[in-house]
Amino acid sequence: MSEGSGVVPTDAMVPAPPTEMGIFDDIKRQIQEAGRRLHARHTSDAMRVMIGRRRYRTSNWSLGGFKLEGCALALSAEDQVRGRIAFKGMAPGEFVAEVTHVGKAGEVGFRFLELSPHLLLSMHRGYAD
Repeated sequence: MSEGSGVVPTDAMVPAPPTEMGIFDDIKRQIQEAGRRLHARHTSDAMRVMIGRRRYRTSNWSLGGFKLEGCALALSAEDQVRGRIAFKGMAPGEFVAEVTHVGKAGEVGFRFLELSPHLLLSMHRGYAD
């Protein structure tokens, strides 16, 4: 902007520098806005999910969420759960997820609402390529 132009830069005109948390917020926003899968689905059983005192293997997972088969938890759509995720060779991380669907055969789909930053980065770098 040149002097005398009458335009005064505002915070809205100057983009904020990217921060680590800003990147996570952007990924989360994209997932929520799309309402659909943004990331490749993985069918390996490498992801272990711990909810309460019970450990589950996922039937598929992505950076956006995961699916459990034969889940014995009494859950309904929009319920929220808190737990931990672990992969072989990786420190476990915490998550909060929302139930997206519950099937008649006990399959339950979850969408991540919160994911510890180190877990998200590890999943993206090591498991989502």
